[in-house]
Amino acid sequence: MKLSTIALATVATAGSGAFGLLEKRVVGGSAVASSDYSFVTNVIVSSSGSGKDASVCTGALISPTIVVTSAACVADSVSDKAVPVNTVIVGQGVQSAVVGNTTVSLAQAVAKNGYVYAKEINVHPGYNSIAYTDNVAVVVLSQALGTAANVAKLISKPNTTANTAYTAVGWGSTDAETGGLSTPATASFTSKLQQVQLSVGAKAACTDVWASYANLTNSLCLTPAKTSANVCNGDGLLVKQANDKSMGIAGLLNIVAVKGD
Repeated sequence: MKLSTIALATVATAGSGAFGLLEKRVVGGSAVASSDYSFVTNVIVSSSGSGKDASVCTGALISPTIVVTSAACVADSVSDKAVPVNTVIVGQGVQSAVVGNTTVSLAQAVAKNGYVYAKEINVHPGYNSIAYTDNVAVVVLSQALGTAANVAKLISKPNTTANTAYTAVGWGSTDAETGGLSTPATASFTSKLQQVQLSVGAKAACTDVWASYANLTNSLCLTPAKTSANVCNGDGLLVKQANDKSMGIAGLLNIVAVKGD
């Protein structure tokens, strides 16, 4: 059986109310120095605070106190509303040093590992976890994380031409067998930031793999450069070199769709 795989990303466009999407894993990618993407953050969510239900996803600093991430990362899976702020911490350290095989202490991560608590979580009002619409959230931090030099540049008009190359970067699990959420009990968390190469796919081909793609706005369809490498649902930032040669964010990843021929 031949499998056709696509990854969908919401992109930043002029006048767009939504910026992008993201979440939990890069699979089959390669390690990259965190300093190459100084704006990348990891977001740890634990509803109990004990860490047994912790998940890890990726975000980006758009100011020293504001992080953009996916709604799926910080929204309740049933109500699609924001989770309590005291269950979310954000950092730029290696999350495997914080998330152990069985537990994570949010308080300890804040005290000893440089993480900060969320002060406010704004999930896009149009977010729908079933339809994959407006899968974006903005997290306001309780204190600054990094400096203005770490803030991401936003690419407001990403190139949507077929075969245009992009890079996805992210934290989280690197194991494709652990399902949708990366949890300490089941996931293989990376100790290094991961990246994978993607390219823009033809719209018709992407609609053939996932028909609902035709109904999404501000969305970009991408295909992995290698069949062994991909992202998982909403896992990672979509980055590309900006006009001034610096790395900028073109969008955040949303969903992976697979079709067997």
